[in-house]
Amino acid sequence: MALSYQCDTFCDICSDFVEGEGTQHGNADGLGRSALELAKLAGWKRRRTAAGTYEDVCKRCLEKETNKS
Repeated sequence: MALSYQCDTFCDICSDFVEGEGTQHGNADGLGRSALELAKLAGWKRRRTAAGTYEDVCKRCLEKETNKS
């Protein structure tokens, strides 16, 4: 049996996503961290909400927010 794990990052505003790296190993240790690093390289931002949770926002949504100001 072979297991494959993949962790993608989805924008909490528009649901766009960055495809993360997959692994063929028997565990998924560190995949979330790798996916977040790839998203940040693509211009995404992780921010903390007033409720204390995190939201991941894509580059396009960040630009829309900046242009509204």
